[in-house]
Amino acid sequence: GLGQGAQALEFYQKALAIAEELHQRNPQSADFARDLSVSYNKLGDLHRGLGQGAQALEFYQKALAIREELHQRNPQSADFARDLAYSHLRLHQVMGDRRAVAANLHFGVAYHILHRLGAENRLPDQQAAQVLEQLSQVLAASRRVGGVPDDDELPSVFEQLSREYKEYAMAMMRSGDHEQARRCEALAITYLRRMT
Repeated sequence: GLGQGAQALEFYQKALAIAEELHQRNPQSADFARDLSVSYNKLGDLHRGLGQGAQALEFYQKALAIREELHQRNPQSADFARDLAYSHLRLHQVMGDRRAVAANLHFGVAYHILHRLGAENRLPDQQAAQVLEQLSQVLAASRRVGGVPDDDELPSVFEQLSREYKEYAMAMMRSGDHEQARRCEALAITYLRRMT
């Protein structure tokens, strides 16, 4: 019930405070950065489960920013690539119909990352293989021909994501949520850089 949600929230907030402190003390540690992203995702999952989509979106975007950075610093890591794909999937799920264009772009990027890992025989665990299979089934069932970008189309997808986050940042600025606006602006810039 609601009491369990409050207890879980308190627990996850304490874990987040520890993860933030460890990351602040050693910002170059990939392990501490990953732990922080996991804390953000757990809080996002909790808020999503409680029907608080805006809060979930905030935490998922924080996790995505960290995972983008970890993947950029170590592009050969299958674990960081998998984590990045999962962040895109969470954003796809929480955005749903409200921000359908961005949600579909996140789905496409997640599938592309996992598909590439599978094609290279680098899926880091059985769960990643199962998620890839589920995404493939979703694509087949929806008959979304061309719905997943190939390597040549990724710059265009990143440009669209950048535009989506830029628009979202402006909306957040107008609503007075300056922290969320800055986070969305940072993601817009990240995707502009990934276009090249």
